[in-house]
Amino acid sequence: MRVPRYKYSRRDLVIPEAEVEAMIIGASHLWLQAMIAFLYIYGCRVSEALGVQLRDCSMEGGYLRVRIGVLKKRVKGPFEADPHQVYARRQAPFMRYLMAYIQAVSKGGSLERELWPYSRQWVWQKIKALNPKVSPHAFRHSRLQDLADRGATPWELRDWAGWRDTRPAEAYVQRSGRTTKRLADKIV
Repeated sequence: MRVPRYKYSRRDLVIPEAEVEAMIIGASHLWLQAMIAFLYIYGCRVSEALGVQLRDCSMEGGYLRVRIGVLKKRVKGPFEADPHQVYARRQAPFMRYLMAYIQAVSKGGSLERELWPYSRQWVWQKIKALNPKVSPHAFRHSRLQDLADRGATPWELRDWAGWRDTRPAEAYVQRSGRTTKRLADKIV
């Protein structure tokens, strides 16, 4: 027997910032607040976030640079999961939770330490407990759609998300309606 697939619109997966804030405030531990902030700010997968070590984070000129290993490649062929650099401004929403957590973890000593020593399932359970309507992967969709709405090109989205191809990024740009708005501005 086949399990029916849930049909949803990717637009339905976009989480409003107020809802993210409510989840962060409702979280009982700093690590969970920081995890939600990290997923929302950087738009990475939970498994990629769990692979980040303390040495992969650094402050550079008002930006928090994080080296995130891309674990899932959709293009066929033999290649390694090469990490990419992702930057976020120090003033980004909810960055204070992430910075507080990184400072708390860095007091422990070793830079070879993982930021979050938890399993993917554990993180999913904790986030679902805060808001049953939100999946951790929805943070990724929210970030990518937000970037597309702000004018990111498919190539910029591809680089941000760590994809090998621009096709997934083009879908976000199409949903943003940015192209039709730009063309409407050209009508005299």
